[in-house]
Amino acid sequence: MEIHFENIKEIIIQNLKHAKFNVFASVAWVGENFIIRELTNCLKRGIQVEIIVNDDDRFLNYKSKFTEFLELGGKLYL
Repeated sequence: MEIHFENIKEIIIQNLKHAKFNVFASVAWVGENFIIRELTNCLKRGIQVEIIVNDDDRFLNYKSKFTEFLELGGKLYL
C-alpha cells in the first residue's frame, strides 16, 4: 500500500488501468466522473470491483452515476 498526497488523479487512473484481477477500495466518497468511468472500464475488462463509500448526503448527489457500474456487476457497499 502506498500513500499519495500529490498527482492523486493520475495515480488513481494509472493504478486502475493496470489492475489485473480485482479492485477493492474504501473511500469517503467517489463523486468524480473519471473514477467512476475507470472503475466501470475495469468491469468491462473482466476485473472484479468492490467499493465501500459513505452513505451520506454527498452520495445522493452522485448515486445515479453508478448505474452502468452496477449493471456490469460492480459491488457498491454503503
